[in-house]
Amino acid sequence: MLVGWLLAHDTARAETGVEVELTIDATLPMKEAALRSALVLRLAPRMARYRLRVRKLDEGLVEVEIDARRRVLELPDPASPRAVRELAIAAADLAHAPSSPQGPVAPLPVPPPVVDPAPAIVARPAEPARVELAALAAVGAGSNLDAALGTGLLDLSIRARGPLRVTATIGFGGGPLNELGTASAARLFLPARAAVAWRFRRFPIELRLGAALEASFVRASSGLDQTSRTAVVAGPSAALYVYLPPTRRRMRAMVGGGTDVFVNRTAWTAGSTPLVATERALFWIAVGASFEVAR
Repeated sequence: MLVGWLLAHDTARAETGVEVELTIDATLPMKEAALRSALVLRLAPRMARYRLRVRKLDEGLVEVEIDARRRVLELPDPASPRAVRELAIAAADLAHAPSSPQGPVAPLPVPPPVVDPAPAIVARPAEPARVELAALAAVGAGSNLDAALGTGLLDLSIRARGPLRVTATIGFGGGPLNELGTASAARLFLPARAAVAWRFRRFPIELRLGAALEASFVRASSGLDQTSRTAVVAGPSAALYVYLPPTRRRMRAMVGGGTDVFVNRTAWTAGSTPLVATERALFWIAVGASFEVAR
């Protein structure tokens, strides 16, 4: 059967008169005799001579060049009979193509790679500042239910990690003068709070849990006698702040409120009658402005 195929090949070559000068890339596992026979049977016109070169471009890609005309083929298995047939057909197409005045035929265009579309831009709330300093005015009422207490506060908030923050607050305040007969007393106090805070990202809300310390200074008088006393009370503290939309760059208004519960209590008396005392619990609200110190 092999002898018959070779005789048919020689007969076809004799009838066509086609001569093929064939060069195959050494890295291609392709049989030269099989490719030459397929080319001779498909090339025309008769009594013609062609120079054919086959080379490997990449894994599965082969370039065929005939008389300065080129084409790129995708051949996963160059050693298969199907690959030989496709190469011969491509060479015949190139040989039959009319000559171009602009030069040789360029390789078939390779389709551009598929590029994923750009990810959609999702608006996310801006990350709170790393360090914020706030100035607030607060008013509160204690469990004594005797008078309102006014306080000025400085508040420092530092971002620790993610929404977790550490806060510290100091202030200065006082209450009205308390009088009982010839005795009177006025109290000034210095509140201080330290807390761990959680700043929500979706909502401009900050929840604080910590401890409060309050130093009170009382100046009392009874007739010609005057005296000064000092007391310190402490206990747990909780607060909630709401940050309003920024009105200026690095500044925003804030409003909040909280409560301090003290585990100890001190009272000053005139005789056996209480004249002024610290609160067992203090409820307060505050308004002010927050400034971004560092991003």
